[in-house]
Amino acid sequence: MNKNIIRGISVILALIIWFLITNRENPIVTVRFNVPIQILNESVIKERRLHVVEDYINTVEVSARGRKKTLEKVRAEDFQIIVDIYDYAFKGQRSIPLDNLVYKGNENISYWISGKNTLDLNMESIGEKELKIECETEGMPYDGYSVSSIEMVPDKIVLQNLSSYVDRAAMAKVTVNIDRLKSDKTYKEILKIYDEDGHELDILPQTVMVDVKVTMKKEVQLVLNYTGQPAYDYYVDEDDISWEPHIVYVAGYREVMESYDVIYTENVDISGRDSSFDAPVPIKVPDGLWLVGTNNAVVHVGIKPYEYRTIEFSKDEIFVNQIYIDSNLDWTILNDKISMIVKGKAKDMEKIDEHDFAPQITLPIRDGYYKQPLQVNLPEGLTVVEFGFVELNVIMQKRVVVDRENIQIVNKNEEEYDYTINDLRATVTLTGPSEILESMDMEDLIFYVDVSDKTTGVHRLPVRLNNVNLRDVTLKTTTNVSVKVTPKVQSTTQQETTSSR
Repeated sequence: MNKNIIRGISVILALIIWFLITNRENPIVTVRFNVPIQILNESVIKERRLHVVEDYINTVEVSARGRKKTLEKVRAEDFQIIVDIYDYAFKGQRSIPLDNLVYKGNENISYWISGKNTLDLNMESIGEKELKIECETEGMPYDGYSVSSIEMVPDKIVLQNLSSYVDRAAMAKVTVNIDRLKSDKTYKEILKIYDEDGHELDILPQTVMVDVKVTMKKEVQLVLNYTGQPAYDYYVDEDDISWEPHIVYVAGYREVMESYDVIYTENVDISGRDSSFDAPVPIKVPDGLWLVGTNNAVVHVGIKPYEYRTIEFSKDEIFVNQIYIDSNLDWTILNDKISMIVKGKAKDMEKIDEHDFAPQITLPIRDGYYKQPLQVNLPEGLTVVEFGFVELNVIMQKRVVVDRENIQIVNKNEEEYDYTINDLRATVTLTGPSEILESMDMEDLIFYVDVSDKTTGVHRLPVRLNNVNLRDVTLKTTTNVSVKVTPKVQSTTQQETTSSR
């Protein structure tokens, strides 16, 4: 056989044997690698205020083919794939092709991207919103107490998140429980974000705590203090005093607040004032408290003149108290009208009823002329400026029994009639000064009956007194006596003379 043919066959057999041995010992295989994607200009996402909505896959699957022993020397780091997102960093969904895979090793391999060959990014703009933190209270504080102020640290928050989240955020709130609270208190509460419908939003990247200081205030009554006296003949009209506010709020130490339900204004001096006035007045605050809100009260004080009125009584309206007077005394009120002047406030003057005064006098125990002040029940609030005086004439009265022998008959027609007093005696009452009545003699008294124009018959006539001798003595009462009048009996001579005529 030709040596060359034999040599050729030997070479071919050797290659076959080598190939068979090599394929068995070092076969051709395919290996997959997760190759990190190197992103260029990633900072442009933040610069353009964007945010990748979903985490993107930052590796790509690369397949390499070659001899097993060769591929054992290949690492994922030997591959490089670079993506420049500068031209893709815009709001919305973007698919960036992965078409620049590079192998930096020295091994003889083939390689390709066997996984997803695009980098998919969903970017959304970043929104920013500043919200003032609000504090919501739960429960009711102790009666008479309320919240004066709420201080929070921080008092606002800046939200940074996807625009779709940030746009929904409407309120930032913390909640504190003030039930039965009556003193200042500090809380540490979790901040929550809500939308306009009050639904809580999970938008904060981490828990935010807010320090809340609640200052309490107490409602107390404000009372006006004033000193001094107005000008003469003027008074403070209590119905025309006002001040604002009537209720003020104080804050302070708990023990002090609990001790006060009323505080006062500084003194308002009304000395010498003769007209109403308005003025601001500071409020007096006890130690340990301070006012919440106003520091002054606006005061109105009504200063009015006293009103005068003349009250007049007739003598018949005056009750005469005779408890002390001797029963032998008689009296007479000489003045028909008695006037008095009173003064008082307008409201008291409006209520005057003259019947309420119940005017009276008490008679003296002896006779004489008197000028006594009128006694009245003075209605509340009135003052007597000028008393009314009652002029009294008090005289003695004496009962006298007069025998008929001491009673004269006057104005008789003696030519035609005879006159006879039938009653044995008469009783009269005399009045006059006690010293005269007590010392008088019956001979000084002249009593009479007047028979003027009386003709035949029996007549009841009053006994009268002729006080010519005792002019200060008068007859107060008397009784009547029976006087019989009869025609005269004519003599015989007179009858004959009358007949001849």
